[in-house]
Amino acid sequence: MLQWAFFGKPELQKAVLAYSLTDEVTASDMRTILSGQSYTDERQALFIDWVYSNYDKVTASLPPFFIPNLPYFTTASCNAESLAKTKTFFNEKVADVAGYARTLSKLEESTNDCIALKTRELESVNSFLKSK
Repeated sequence: MLQWAFFGKPELQKAVLAYSLTDEVTASDMRTILSGQSYTDERQALFIDWVYSNYDKVTASLPPFFIPNLPYFTTASCNAESLAKTKTFFNEKVADVAGYARTLSKLEESTNDCIALKTRELESVNSFLKSK
């Protein structure tokens, strides 16, 4: 199952994502598929849009205990704009899914910490790299 998540071409990624919503894929396999969609910016963007477009089908195919983790998959690392989009999408669903409020709070904290660290250390890292 793991290799399904790592096709490089967008059309293959789309095919895997469509296939993941069929009865051929079990709920326990969905986490593996979801986990392999963000190893490039292009794949991540396609995947995030797919989750938003197919939210009802995606959540229906996930184990109930895993659904509150979905916002982690729709937020690009260290990206305020992506976090804002995730919060806008999932805030509307907080009343429907126990755990979204906590996940969004933790996600906001970790994203803001990452952004602050990146901002604080960027000059130092660039200086180091220029010296090499």
